[in-house]
Amino acid sequence: SGVIPVEVCKGFKMEKILLILSAVLLLLFSSCSNPSVHFSVWSGNNAFDRGDYQDANTKYLKSMEKNIHTDYISYNLGNVYYALGEGSAAASEWKNAAFSGNPQLLFRTMYNKGVLEFERGQYQEAFESFRKALEIFPDDRNAKINLEHSLSRMNASSNAVEGSAAGAQ
Repeated sequence: SGVIPVEVCKGFKMEKILLILSAVLLLLFSSCSNPSVHFSVWSGNNAFDRGDYQDANTKYLKSMEKNIHTDYISYNLGNVYYALGEGSAAASEWKNAAFSGNPQLLFRTMYNKGVLEFERGQYQEAFESFRKALEIFPDDRNAKINLEHSLSRMNASSNAVEGSAAGAQ
């Protein structure tokens, strides 16, 4: 059995409604912010939801030019690169997003990083990423399951190495 896949900011309908409402309020009441950035990110999110990753990438990169909310945009870019099969670029963007002080964003970043590391067979690193995610939100079921999968693979790898070493003697 594999790990539960990358979280791409999709969740409960109420969470999405609150996110949309927050974005609208932010646009209405933000005097220092640039509405075009918010629109570009929103357009990028819609493109991502449609599976149009190239368009999403373009929108997010355009949003980055304004240097506003770069942590969230980096997170979204990481998800686009992951969807395109560009794991190294995804990891780089998630690393940039991890500097945010937002616990939700840090959790999602560590979770997604763990999934990528697991897929690469880096079970120790995946275990550490899921552990860090669980330090932020200890009740997250998917992160717990993925932590257990990582531990199981680490133990299986360790047993295989011990078995081959014993057979070589």
